Amino acid sequence: SDPTFIHSTEVGDDSVVSVNTTIEYSCGGDKEYHLVNGFCYKIIVHETTWQEAKSQCERENAALFIPENVIAIKLIKLLFLREQSYTSSGFAHVGVTYDNKNSTIKKSNTNNASSVLDTMEITSPYFSCESTFLRHYRQLMSSSILSTKEKERLKNEQTACAYVDVRSEDRKYVLCDDIRCDRSATVICQKAPITKARTVVAKSSPMNKQFNLHTSSKPAGTRFPLTLFLCVTLFVAMLTGSVYILYNRYLKQKNNTRLQTVRDNDDSVYSPLSTGNDFDLH
Repeated sequence: SDPTFIHSTEVGDDSVVSVNTTIEYSCGGDKEYHLVNGFCYKIIVHETTWQEAKSQCERENAALFIPENVIAIKLIKLLFLREQSYTSSGFAHVGVTYDNKNSTIKKSNTNNASSVLDTMEITSPYFSCESTFLRHYRQLMSSSILSTKEKERLKNEQTACAYVDVRSEDRKYVLCDDIRCDRSATVICQKAPITKARTVVAKSSPMNKQFNLHTSSKPAGTRFPLTLFLCVTLFVAMLTGSVYILYNRYLKQKNNTRLQTVRDNDDSVYSPLSTGNDFDLH
């Protein structure tokens, strides 16, 4: 599955609606199809010609394998290894034809329409089409296998069917040297996956917003007496505490003064007695 987007909207009652849409891809009930890199592939192990392979895939509402990039070819090779599919030739048909006169790749669709693919970029899986075609084309034109009529036809058409080498690790490009389109190779059918969208809708009301609305809904005249009462109570408590502390300090200071007065009186009583004793000694 692949989550594609999440968005939220506000509705009239100030609620928020979140929509989470998830797209799931599958190849349906046919277990012979495998989901690889965004496409469903089916390997048919028996080998046949390019035209028959194309017709067989069309009967299944699919197309003959058309790699969009070099990575797709690598993944198909891995699929062969994982499924332990056997091909005596080591080749698999590709659903395109090469036109050497225009140096273009033509992709055939199920409705027999065709579209042109780019072949010039080195990153294209069809980068080797021209070189492989010319090499085999020269061999055929110089050989004695073909009649003069067949050579004339090849010279006028200069087209070839494409295939890939699924057993070679070095050959990462499509080969376009099946000039007579009579090579036997494995069939790989390709079709778009089945998409299923799952939408989760969640409606939520912001609690903080509701709390603020309930709190602020009271009129100012109702809240003011309560605030004034709390302020007065706090002020009285602070004032009472301050008076209590000052009163305790006053009592303590008064007690200290009284004790000091008593001590001074005691000293004045004992002084004449001491003077008298000194006089008697003389």
